Amino acid sequence: MQDAPSDDVEFLYERRNSFSCQMCGKDLTILGEQQRTAHYDAHFSNKAEGPSSTAQKSKLSPLKPKDNSKRKRKVSASEDKFWHTGQDDTPPPNFTPGLIPLLKKALMKAHAKGAVEKAYLCSDVAVHIGTESFDRGWGCGYRNFLMASAALMSQQSQPLYFPLLDAPIHPGVRNLQEWIEDAWTQGFDEEGRSQLKKLAKTTKWIGTAELYVAFTSRGVPANLVDFVLHDRDMEPIIRWIVDYFTQDAPKSTNVNDALKAASPVVITNKMPIVLQHSGHSRTVVGYERLGSKIQLLMFDPSRGVPQEIRRAALALRDGSTAASPAPQKHHLSPKTFFRQVLRPHASNGSSSRGDEGQAKRLRAGNDDVIVIDSDDELPEPNRHAEPKAEIVDLTKVLKSFRVASSSLKKDKYQILYFPMTAPLTDSERAQRKVVTSKKIS
Repeated sequence: MQDAPSDDVEFLYERRNSFSCQMCGKDLTILGEQQRTAHYDAHFSNKAEGPSSTAQKSKLSPLKPKDNSKRKRKVSASEDKFWHTGQDDTPPPNFTPGLIPLLKKALMKAHAKGAVEKAYLCSDVAVHIGTESFDRGWGCGYRNFLMASAALMSQQSQPLYFPLLDAPIHPGVRNLQEWIEDAWTQGFDEEGRSQLKKLAKTTKWIGTAELYVAFTSRGVPANLVDFVLHDRDMEPIIRWIVDYFTQDAPKSTNVNDALKAASPVVITNKMPIVLQHSGHSRTVVGYERLGSKIQLLMFDPSRGVPQEIRRAALALRDGSTAASPAPQKHHLSPKTFFRQVLRPHASNGSSSRGDEGQAKRLRAGNDDVIVIDSDDELPEPNRHAEPKAEIVDLTKVLKSFRVASSSLKKDKYQILYFPMTAPLTDSERAQRKVVTSKKIS
């Protein structure tokens, strides 16, 4: 009996004028699918056909590759590159910091034109991270994880999160797969382990439940909220997101608080949240309101940031009017200092409603441009930074990240958010080995 082919070998077939055996070089063009398979099977049993073998002529019909989840491939070190705003080196091409201050400028312009009444944004440490060629089509969950990690490692309210996320291996697409498998060996998420079986070096999709496991197993508090929507009414989830970003909005107890509350666009200290539905996930970085109409602002890992927007965001990066202090240290001009004294500020926290239960899994014209010039009095840019953008279309900025609630048409959604409480104790980590969530309907 022939030995079965090794699971470590995958055969991919393409439509070509000729087809040669990748092991012995024999021309297999005239062989059908079964004959090719038999030829390769023979290699594994040391009975490969020689050059004098004959085969019946057959029309070439390509085989479909095996399930991507079982693909074995060499992993490149570049697949685990990671960057956050606390680093001085140039961000990789698919990493874009500075978008939150740019969104604020765009929203302020829209407010001046009567198109936005009020808007709230997450912390300026948020970074858009897009998929690349190697993970396109399956990497959105991983990239949302990197966006959350980049924000958590740059925020200042819980500095102990940084070492928890940085070691023993830093965040990365492939590293995350190892994180999750390591959590499984510690007893986390037995249900997920039985479903996925193996993650490392595969292209399996993951969802917010897996991100919950990754963060809580490292000691970083994270919570899940499940939404079951009746008649696809988005009101419960929109209300929750609005409450999340505004719960800690400043109260008008003094002049400074009144100035903050009066600002039509507020950058908060809130971490971005991950919104998952069947087949896709995105990172919510804020929302805008006009009357009763709410539109969400999201970083979609499957959509790259247009280059002119990225250049403008990088140019604004060091001059952010952010709620939280930037990790970089600069000598500020009096004008910039005055701006930062009046910047919006919010303390950490989050809201949750509903009953707790085991989480269900969800897989997988001129007025419109800004000129960045010396009047902005930005600190001297990092010597590694890309050249400043001179003009960016603010209308295009909003269109790139704006998501109308009417476009959310699924009946089930899951949110992952960070309450920003102290790191989990060993006992608290043990209590989170079973994935649970709050349920809202």
